[in-house]
Amino acid sequence: QGQRVLSTHESAPLAVVVQDLNKRSNNFMAEQVVRTLGAEIVGRPGTWEKGIEAVARYLANIGVPRGSYGMTNGSGLYDSNHFTAEQITTVLRSASRHFRVSTEFLASLAVAGTDGTIAHRMAGTLAERYVRAKTGTLATVSCLSGFAGSPGRVPLIFSILMNDVASAAEARRAQDRVAELLVA
Repeated sequence: QGQRVLSTHESAPLAVVVQDLNKRSNNFMAEQVVRTLGAEIVGRPGTWEKGIEAVARYLANIGVPRGSYGMTNGSGLYDSNHFTAEQITTVLRSASRHFRVSTEFLASLAVAGTDGTIAHRMAGTLAERYVRAKTGTLATVSCLSGFAGSPGRVPLIFSILMNDVASAAEARRAQDRVAELLVA
């Protein structure tokens, strides 16, 4: 009542947004996607709380029960989100098997030695171009989760979560070595 629309803007399709979000680890974009999920699934306006509720519904639907993890924001930019490696692999498995999103989701992940946050990692190894993954980094945390494939084999889903790391570079080297072993 008494309000009028001054402007509207249509974002790029979700598949395009998620590609940029995952390849470059765009935290701001992650927050906006969670808020949008909240608006679309729980109701307008989109908020963190509604977005987290939308995510909780999805997670419960794929077998990750409420109360078994901690999530307070959409980006994981600070240490208030807590998931296990098993929960992350459950999400990865679900996304990779969901026909409507699997192709776009897999394409959104960074490719070892090629692009995104792992463009310079695993280059010149067996894992180059055979690992698609998402990184996660905080001051003393370093993570790598995704898929390790190889010719003639079904890709393996993995999640490496390292806390209290003294050296992020050493943590990344260890993660890369594990990814190389999975490809081998």
